[in-house]
Amino acid sequence: MNCYIPEGYEPRLSVYEMQRAIEFIKRSFQKNLGSALNLKRVSAPLFVRTDTGLNDDLNGVERPVSFDVPAVDGAECQVVQSLAKWKRWALREYNFYEGKGLYTDMNAIRRDEAVLDNIHSVYVDQWDWEKAIRLEDRTEDYLRETVRRIVTAICMTGDELEWEFPRLRAHLSRSDALRARGRDHETPPHRFHLSDRQNAPLRKPPRRARARLRRLGSQRRHHFPEHGARPPLRGLVDGNPRQSGESGPPAHALGL
Repeated sequence: MNCYIPEGYEPRLSVYEMQRAIEFIKRSFQKNLGSALNLKRVSAPLFVRTDTGLNDDLNGVERPVSFDVPAVDGAECQVVQSLAKWKRWALREYNFYEGKGLYTDMNAIRRDEAVLDNIHSVYVDQWDWEKAIRLEDRTEDYLRETVRRIVTAICMTGDELEWEFPRLRAHLSRSDALRARGRDHETPPHRFHLSDRQNAPLRKPPRRARARLRRLGSQRRHHFPEHGARPPLRGLVDGNPRQSGESGPPAHALGL
């Protein structure tokens, strides 16, 4: 049996507190990530019809969990393994124009997961996001800025979690965000740690985090239109040119 749990592992929270912490992380992170990247939440499917081709076969060897649905003429369905294809379809279906995107909490089953441990499971519960971008935004600088925003959202979530659950040590370094921009000499934009509490007793990390995201949001609005007509999306889909107004996933997308 390929199942590994680190030796000597002892949870710092009770089962009840652990569930509270999980709920807190999900609520906080989706708020931080959505604000940082201009994303809106959508509901993801647990399964899709096999004939739609929307299920991702990952490396091509993982077997999806399949079942038939008698009420739909016996159509075969598959539990999703990845939302990579579905997210691009959803950007078009839900009319996300350039500069906007979606995030979702994906639940999936990966029956052929090779090794099971404290971070790998047959059951998958993970965040997914995808964003429509302009052709001119397909640059390394844009990618680095996106990484910096993601790292900032993760670190702010850690700060909020550490404040809410002092027994956890969730403080994360911002150095990764700085390296993503290639400017290690700069001071991270948000440096609140537990040791700062005595100097800021009336200013909790969540408030500082929200202030930071508001500043990021003002920068984002400078670059991305919030209102107005949806610009046409350009590019190739399945090797064929797509004209404005045709159905299909956006030609230029950035996601994880």
